This record gives sequence, C-alpha cells and structure tokens, in this order.
Amino acid sequence: RRAGVDDVLLPPTINNEWSAAQRIERYLRGGVLLVTARILVVDMLCERLPTGCVDGVLVANAHRVSESSNVAFALRMFRQRRRTGFVRALSDEPGAIMRGFGRVERVMATLFVRKLLLWPRFHATVGRCLAISQPDVEELSVPMSTRAAGMQQSLLEAMEACVSELRSSNSSVDASQLTTENALFRSFDAIVRAQLDPIWHKTSRRTRALVADLQTLRRLLSLLASYDSVTFFEYLETVFDAASALHPTERPHWVIHSSEA
Repeated sequence: RRAGVDDVLLPPTINNEWSAAQRIERYLRGGVLLVTARILVVDMLCERLPTGCVDGVLVANAHRVSESSNVAFALRMFRQRRRTGFVRALSDEPGAIMRGFGRVERVMATLFVRKLLLWPRFHATVGRCLAISQPDVEELSVPMSTRAAGMQQSLLEAMEACVSELRSSNSSVDASQLTTENALFRSFDAIVRAQLDPIWHKTSRRTRALVADLQTLRRLLSLLASYDSVTFFEYLETVFDAASALHPTERPHWVIHSSEA
C-alpha cells in the first residue's frame, strides 16, 4: 500500500473473512478486486463469480505459479469460460523463472500468456516512472550485543567451511561463484542449483547436505538480526534437535563443531 492513499480508494481484498453473500454482492458491483487464489477457485467452482463479466486477470508473483497451484486451476477455468479475457502476470524475480530446464515455457503455458517482457530498473521508461516519486529513506541501525556478534561470526565461519568443502568436493563447478559473500544471498541457491542440476543425479549425499546446510545457516544469520534472543534460541534448538535425530554420520559438520565448542 502506498503511504498517504485513503483505504477507500484502494481495491478491496476478498479473502475468507468475507461471507459468500458478501462476495457475490461485491462481484456484481464490479471494479478492480484483489482475490486470494483459494477463494477465487471456490467461487468459480460454485459459480458465485460471474466469469463472463470479468475483463481480465492480473497475477502477482508469477514466478511462484506451478501447474498444480490454485492460480493455475483458476486460470484454466477462466480461459475455458472467457476466451476473450486478458491475462497478465507480474514478477519481480526473473531469476526464479529462469531456474530449471524449460521453466519459462512452462510458466507461460500455465499462465496462458504468449509474450514475455523484461523491464530492468535502468530502462528509461521505468527510470522516469520511479523518478516521479523519490522515496525518503531513513536508515536506523541497532548494534548487536557482544554475544550476538560472536554468534554471527561463528555462523559466518560455518558458512565458510561449508563453501570450502563444496568447492573442493565438486571440481566440475565454477568455483569463482562459490564464495561466502555470494552464499549470504538467496540467489546463491539458484547459482548452485544451476551448476549442479546437470549432474545432480551424480552428486553425493554429502554435497546435497552441504547445499541444505548453507540454506539453514543463511536463515540463521537472517533471524539473528530480526528475532529477539528467546525466539532465536527456540528456533536454534529446533535446528539442533532435527540434527540430533539423524544418524551421527549424517549430521551436519557445523552442528558437530558447534556442540564441541
């Protein structure tokens, strides 16, 4: 939502808090509506939504749509009942759409769209649009406590150890991209999978475990800065409990080293 805009002027969000009668009445009034995928599927199946009167559908987070998702089911019903209606999909994570073999084609087929447009932020049209309303950024930072800083350093050392082992155990991958700095970002998962996907069936169990360990460590680093100490400790205990339930030979090395320390 945009700051300073009256809620009355914003499209209503149709979710499970609306009764069936309220939804039917709001559909018949027309206009732009924000509808959750589950409610949209239910109302289309029960014919509460007059699909013939719908001009088009806008799909957010298109990179998350799969062939078995509620969004895909709703779009199939919409296309069957409304041949002339438009479908537009938006995504701010183009890298996710490119992940895997033929991912773009599958997503476009699922969304019933034929054209793919990529609009980078440095595009002139996008730049002019963003320049109209420059954000006022106020940055506030709270320093970590001594113990939190020590935990952060330990997590970084564990990530460095995992990345080093991942590089040394997989000579066929591009080691220049497997760095601790890259491992701090979610895009690192896509980088690793893009390189390991062709040989994923040949990779060892240890390599797959390292990829999962890096995801866990990155999440711990993120939660360390956002959770309070009690909540973080409870989450950390669940991680250790899950690792303790595994066979000693399958437990993450960073967990073993942490417990020894």
